Amino acid sequence: MLRESKILNLLVVLATVALLLMACQTESEPPEGSEKTVEEQPPEAQNAQDAPTAALPEPSGPSTSADSSGPADAPEPVDSSGAAESLAPADSSETAVLSDKHPNPASEGLEIAITGVEFSIHNKPIVTLTLANANGDPVSPTDLEGYGFTIAQLIETEYQSVNILRYQSLLVREVEGKPYTVDGQTLQPALAKTTQAFADSGGEWVDNGDGTHTYTFSNTLTSGIDPILATIMGLYAYKDGGATVANTVLHFVPNLPIGGKPLTAREGVVTTEACDLCHSPMAFHDDGTRREADLCLTCHTDQTFDPESGNSLDFRVFIHKIHRGKFLHNVQDGQPYRLVGPQQSVYDYSKIVWPQDVRYCGTCHNNGTVSGDYQMIPFGPVCGACHDHVSFETGKNHFGGPQPDEMCVLCHTVSFGTPLGSPHVLPINSPETRGVNFEIVGVEGAAPGRSPAVVFKITNNAGEIIAPAEMDYLAVTLAGPTSDYVNRVTETVNPNLAQDVGEGTYRYTFRYTLPGAASGTYAVSIEGYVLETVGMPGPPTQIAGYNPVVYVSLDGGPPEPRRQVAGQELCDACHKDLTLHGGLRRNIEYCVMCHNGTANDETARLPAAMPPESMDFKTLIHKIHKGRDRYRQSFITYSSQEGAKDYTEVGFPRNLADCIACHLPPRGNAYTYDLPLPKGVTQPTIVAQSGKVLSVIPFISAACTACHDRPAMVGHAEMQTTANGVETCEVCHGRGKDWDVVTVHR
Repeated sequence: MLRESKILNLLVVLATVALLLMACQTESEPPEGSEKTVEEQPPEAQNAQDAPTAALPEPSGPSTSADSSGPADAPEPVDSSGAAESLAPADSSETAVLSDKHPNPASEGLEIAITGVEFSIHNKPIVTLTLANANGDPVSPTDLEGYGFTIAQLIETEYQSVNILRYQSLLVREVEGKPYTVDGQTLQPALAKTTQAFADSGGEWVDNGDGTHTYTFSNTLTSGIDPILATIMGLYAYKDGGATVANTVLHFVPNLPIGGKPLTAREGVVTTEACDLCHSPMAFHDDGTRREADLCLTCHTDQTFDPESGNSLDFRVFIHKIHRGKFLHNVQDGQPYRLVGPQQSVYDYSKIVWPQDVRYCGTCHNNGTVSGDYQMIPFGPVCGACHDHVSFETGKNHFGGPQPDEMCVLCHTVSFGTPLGSPHVLPINSPETRGVNFEIVGVEGAAPGRSPAVVFKITNNAGEIIAPAEMDYLAVTLAGPTSDYVNRVTETVNPNLAQDVGEGTYRYTFRYTLPGAASGTYAVSIEGYVLETVGMPGPPTQIAGYNPVVYVSLDGGPPEPRRQVAGQELCDACHKDLTLHGGLRRNIEYCVMCHNGTANDETARLPAAMPPESMDFKTLIHKIHKGRDRYRQSFITYSSQEGAKDYTEVGFPRNLADCIACHLPPRGNAYTYDLPLPKGVTQPTIVAQSGKVLSVIPFISAACTACHDRPAMVGHAEMQTTANGVETCEVCHGRGKDWDVVTVHR
């Protein structure tokens, strides 16, 4: 009998492992009958016949670093992604060590650094560099599976005493446009021929015997080197099946010795660090080998075009267009923004939505010593990338009529402002805005069977008191218990019921009475706005305050604050200033009070669109960010303020397994999404309609199946939950187990 029991247990274990393997395998397969989404692999510009090409970047959507396929051998790329116009001291050689595209514990890493550049009489650069692994041991060029050298010089043009700088590649070739297919229709290229910058490979390597190597270009420079201009030599390389990628650049002046007189500091209008706030790591082209902004600038110049679409691949132009995406004026008028890549693949960026207000120019123009140059140097082709309904040549939709580039600075000064205001500054951030600031001084009478009172103060940015009657909208929220929010009430504050208790402080008593059986800790917050007209004439803007959250114990003991799983600063890395519901909700600690396990969108959803969707924070946020990569593609929610919100095409701009992009760092040795969960975290996600419960999903399953929504994965979660609702996930997915959730989400 004992032997039979052991055999039975073994069979159960084997069956569980088989299900796990099957589920993980099906997770990587596309839905039946589905087509490849146009943004899964970013496109490339077409190259000449003698060199393979790499793909254009995709600034919104899953990073190509998540791709499991290895890069092609020795590509000779045309373009990349990132951003920066950079000029560092002559002795600056920036080295990047990146081994996170395809996690591989056996990978030894790769470090490359360019230490010198010479120019032969044949106009072929000779580059001196070091190659090593992460331990500093030498790496042979034969270990590299692919590489590419780029070179460009910084050209300066003066307009009205303002210097406009741009990189010009010294390797440019002619390419031909070819027919391509969109929605079953064959289209002819917009350009029969055009030019593109490219990278050099296939040259001669020499081991110098002192730990350095020299590489001589296989291609002759298509433009002569100017010995007095700032120059950038770039290199990308990879090995280990694409698991190990490194980029490096060297800024120098040809007629100055390396390490000699430094250049005037110019460290990027946009930097890799700024790009990595969302893309982390930035890894573009179909093999994910371009990860440094400076490297991108060497090919993405105004010399490079996509012949099929006719669109410019100038970094300053197409990066703005991609990030503007869905809200490009031409796109909204029915003209899609597309680029054509390898094997004539068509990539449509018309559905891209940048995850913050497009006026936040400083998100990308950040970290560099000249990041603020975008405010001082308006330039037609760049401005027209976002404002694509404006023609500066003809004057169409331009208040100033036809104008040449050199005239822009006469009207558009700091922040591209006008005498009427600065359209690239959000009203809430304008120095003209009075502002709203909330402070919760205390909570009184919080006990079972009683109605709590919240004592608060409202001030403007100058510290002046704002009375409740001066607010255009004001409300307070009470929710609890903090172990798992299930009770929540929000009440609009009637100014006549807000008692003035002196020194600018007011008391409001909830009409709601706490249940007699209520226990634990409850949270209280406040929301509201004033209407202000800021800057140029127009309708007033809602200026809302940040939502502070305070905690109060119902039994008089010390309050137990809500556990912190995600971080506001992590959300703001991509969203800049996460403001939802008309800007009223600005603190995720406040969001979870309403978005609890019992919340759904029934009251706002149209009858024809029933049943309702859960608004539980842990399911809602995972579903939104999984977006177009969900198995059940359609995901639409409803709100009373904004109506239908379709998240079906949302693309997460980094690896979806990068959970710490949103989750707080580990506390001790435990991540906030680690198993087992803290004690007391048991509230399931409940979806009900007209008072009838439609589904009850246990806590862990609700979070996991929000992303892993294939039938096999959902079935697996159901199978591993007992009849009385106990989830056994930690047996296999707990800390240190074979399928540890932290390990498999890296």
